[in-house]
Amino acid sequence: MATSITPLVLGPDGVLRDTMYFATTVGSKFFTGTCDASIVDMEVSISGGAYTRDPDYIVFNGTSWVLPNPEVFPDGLALDAGANTILVRSITGNGGVSSPATIVVRLVQEGDVSLVASPPTGVSVEQRDGAVELSVDGPSDVSYFQGVNFYASMYEGGGATGYTRVNLELVGSGTTTEETSEVGTIEVDADVLVSGDGTPAADPMYVEYVGSQVDADSAVLQADFTERLEIPETATKVRTTILLEAVSTTTRYSFTHSRTATRTSSPPTVYVGSFASMDVSESLYYVTTAVYFDPVALVEVESSYSAEVVARPLTVTTTVGSFPIVSRQQIIRDTITGISRSNRQIRVDPGSVLRDTFIDPFSSEAERLRFIVDFLHRAQSFAGLLQIDDPQNTGLSVNVASSTYKLALKKAFGLSRNADVQSVIDRAFESLASKYGVFRRAGRFARGLVTFYTTQTPTSTRPIPLGTIVAGGSVQFKVLSASSIRFSDRGSFYDPTTGRYQVNVSVQATSIGSAGNVAAGQIRKVVSGVTGLSVTNPGDMFGGDEQETNLDLATRAQNALASVDSGTARGYLQTAADVPGVVQAQVVMAGDPIMFRDLDASGVHRGGKVDVWLQGDSLATVTDTFAFARDVANSIHFVLIGDPSTLIFRAVDPSLTASLPIVEMLDDEEQSVGLRNASTGEFFDLTDVRITSFDTIQLSTDVVQPSVTLSDVVLGDYRRLTGNRFDFTRQPVHAVSKVVGAISGELPSNAYQLVHESDPLVLGRSTLAGDYLEIVPVDDGEGGYIPFGASVSVVGEEHTLIGEYLEYLDSIGADPLSIVVTSQDGLTTYRGPNDPSGVSDYTIVDGDETTPYAIKRVPTGTIASGAVVLVSYDHDENFTVSYTTNIIVSVAQEAINVKRHATADVVVKEGVPVPVDIAATVILAQGSSRSAVDSALRTNLANYFARLRLGDPIRQGDVVAIIEGTSGVSYVEVPITTMIRQEGSMVVREGLATGQAGDVTYVAAWSGATVSTWLIDQELSSATTNGGGPTNEYRGVFQDDVALTLLTSSPSTALGASVGNAFIVGDDGLAIPGLSDTAALNAEGWFTEDELIEQRRLLTANRVLVTTSVDDSPTTHSYAATYIVGVSTGAGNITTNLSEYPIMGNVEFTFDEDR
Repeated sequence: MATSITPLVLGPDGVLRDTMYFATTVGSKFFTGTCDASIVDMEVSISGGAYTRDPDYIVFNGTSWVLPNPEVFPDGLALDAGANTILVRSITGNGGVSSPATIVVRLVQEGDVSLVASPPTGVSVEQRDGAVELSVDGPSDVSYFQGVNFYASMYEGGGATGYTRVNLELVGSGTTTEETSEVGTIEVDADVLVSGDGTPAADPMYVEYVGSQVDADSAVLQADFTERLEIPETATKVRTTILLEAVSTTTRYSFTHSRTATRTSSPPTVYVGSFASMDVSESLYYVTTAVYFDPVALVEVESSYSAEVVARPLTVTTTVGSFPIVSRQQIIRDTITGISRSNRQIRVDPGSVLRDTFIDPFSSEAERLRFIVDFLHRAQSFAGLLQIDDPQNTGLSVNVASSTYKLALKKAFGLSRNADVQSVIDRAFESLASKYGVFRRAGRFARGLVTFYTTQTPTSTRPIPLGTIVAGGSVQFKVLSASSIRFSDRGSFYDPTTGRYQVNVSVQATSIGSAGNVAAGQIRKVVSGVTGLSVTNPGDMFGGDEQETNLDLATRAQNALASVDSGTARGYLQTAADVPGVVQAQVVMAGDPIMFRDLDASGVHRGGKVDVWLQGDSLATVTDTFAFARDVANSIHFVLIGDPSTLIFRAVDPSLTASLPIVEMLDDEEQSVGLRNASTGEFFDLTDVRITSFDTIQLSTDVVQPSVTLSDVVLGDYRRLTGNRFDFTRQPVHAVSKVVGAISGELPSNAYQLVHESDPLVLGRSTLAGDYLEIVPVDDGEGGYIPFGASVSVVGEEHTLIGEYLEYLDSIGADPLSIVVTSQDGLTTYRGPNDPSGVSDYTIVDGDETTPYAIKRVPTGTIASGAVVLVSYDHDENFTVSYTTNIIVSVAQEAINVKRHATADVVVKEGVPVPVDIAATVILAQGSSRSAVDSALRTNLANYFARLRLGDPIRQGDVVAIIEGTSGVSYVEVPITTMIRQEGSMVVREGLATGQAGDVTYVAAWSGATVSTWLIDQELSSATTNGGGPTNEYRGVFQDDVALTLLTSSPSTALGASVGNAFIVGDDGLAIPGLSDTAALNAEGWFTEDELIEQRRLLTANRVLVTTSVDDSPTTHSYAATYIVGVSTGAGNITTNLSEYPIMGNVEFTFDEDR
């Protein structure tokens, strides 16, 4: 008896084989594979059981099989802990039995694997006719990534039963797409250069365009292209318009879910009876996961769930009401009947004058108009239009020649071409879709990279001109930018791994459509433009797409109309989930405990606000260049300090502070500015003058100085800093990498600080956060300050003035009075806006701290359009700050702005990360490797934290379970050594108990006749420092949700000076008279220094002081505090609110071995 061919099993790595061993963290799985077409049945043995052909356990169709049957076991085969052995064999028609395919899958805990699995982001859903299409972004790091699974539930959040997988096969292939965003546009007009007789200066004459990437100093980092186009001889002017777009590529993984689809559908789908029986008007809740596989360790890991989206299928129908059809003959009969009623003597028979001149022509026109009205009626709905254009919902418009209705429409409109009829119908679809804000998607050209190469050593430069044509099969592609394999540095083009001289060039398909999405290696032919080089494409071409069909356009428009209202909480969640990098979103509205943006000045919540909190980040390092504002102070009084012979003077100027100091003494005796003794009229010599403090200078005694006495009046002129704050252009800001001054160089870290001044529960952590950089000048140790603050003189900066376009100076912060513009040869000084003649050749346009001043040519002046000029000027020191920002906040805000209701006030914020430090003593099982266990512990904890979401708590029991569940661990000593919020993290609005009289302590020494001071006895959950943390971070104490005035330095009687003050006591405690000062503690029997410190901490550390009116008490109010964590110890459970999410901080293990 002939045996059957052994079936093959599809492994988690996507490879078919007859034997598969692997481990997985997925508790229930489907197994699929292939079989020979000649088999008549299949059998399976599970975990040593007898072989069975029960279709509940294994089903096959053609050459593919699946176990278990998805329609019976929609969650898959439940695996037992440890090894699960599954044998699959096939049966032929003559009774032949194959050798079994063997699957040995070991169910392990996440603690047993070393992969950290991140969930997908960028989850989106489109509702289609009878189905929904789900899409997610692939991970940025594709190491070990295999594909995506899609899950659904009838209940939000999975309800009590959880989510059910709906894709039978892992979605392992995606579509690479381009995402573009406009960076800016440039439009320039230029006159064509002519000779003296008015003819073009050259024939032929070209415009040449050079594109390159440069740094802030205009040094060329990469030359991108040099292209030129011939100027027509008849042109007198050429106009260049450049659109610059930022382009990023992403791979999207999609699955179309129909509730009634089965394993034999396309795509193969897990049939879930409860989903199929739902009313189509009810929505399902969808999430996705990412699956990873380590081919060395043979371990499969599935991530936690993504953000949730909700959708239901559309019902697209072509059934539509229409006007009753009235034939031309009926119109004639009705017309004759009407005429006969009024005058029976008039002839209306065929051939009569009235019949030929009125009745017949009128009936024909009436029939035509009635048909047009019918079309216009149908054009009011997509159902009506689809009944005309695509009645079978095939996605293809019915050919005009094959459609009776379209031919009649052609006749009714008097059109001569069938294409014109289809165009009328297409425009009707577009017009109707535009009413829902949906527009037809144009077809797109496929794009990608090709490699031109030669295996021979080049003996000359091999040019690849712009427009070179290559082909893959019947699809042609054109080169988008000229390139070459240069002979001069041919070695840089050599790839030793391929043995080829090669260069990569961007190409685009010559025709629109998905046919251009050819696979890697398919482009092999050079059609034109290049000789002596071969070509290939190292990767797939992507992005090609046909113009959207009428059916797809109608479906999208109806989807926009029928989908979740984007202005609801669910709509905001859906929009946020579609943003790449968003792991989870939470919507906070009126009445939620952390909604404070709707609080008015009287402390009443007015509603009308929505906050969308995001978990996830996509950090980008960006730079801003700026100059601080400075002004000139004239004739300021200076007083001598100390011995007059030391020549130390202090300016009497209340606007000067440590952050806003004197930056430069002015010294120009001819202009009557400098430092002068007004009593004698003499000027001091400012050579080597030192600025020793923000308001103090010391003159050099090495030069001859005029005499001065303490009674003399000394006046001085100087430049002073009027602002030391720069508001970042992109918000919110995570961290500042560095600040570099054009003169000062890179500033030391103590010369600046990042300030987060906004409450996270108001506008903080949003695009409106107002995060700013504060410069704090520091002593350079040589009698000056860093940054130096001196002005910079620029001489002969070259600029070209064209038409009336603005020409910006190269540096920010110019002194407009110092700007001088000359001809290129320097012989002509052009007249500026302040020229005494009243006539100017150019004007000056103001700049600001981030935008330089600009000059603009005056058409009636003497500067010719296109002339090169030299500009000289003085400017303040320019600074460049490098910083990181979370771009998903701005992307999500823009997406929600587009979809929110017109009057809605919605602010997107990034969640507050709560880094948790953990330390524990771990007892190893005998023989276990410390390094292996340490690595496994960190991976397991990383996976645990990766699953945590906004508002999730951290419990010691969970951490203990993870540690003890790790292979090689015997047990962990409890309580664990440390589990705390990390130093420097923020605690947002921690509530404080004040409801009972025993919850607060009256502080008599800091109270008065009108103000009472109170200590709230509840200790904060984390240690902090005096004032609640550093002053550059937001901190606050709130009474009934209203912020009190927070003192930042240790209080005394100042605290009780007014009602509504507060102070946060740090971890060292505070000496409060009568409560925790030395005298009070001595009275309690504590005398040694150690005792005093310990008791003071026990009584006052990490607590809050507040003031009320004397007839009030904290027991009638609610209080909360936002503060920055200091150095903490101990271990405890950590709770968060919906604005916070836990992340893994520092982890430290001490190991011992079980004995």
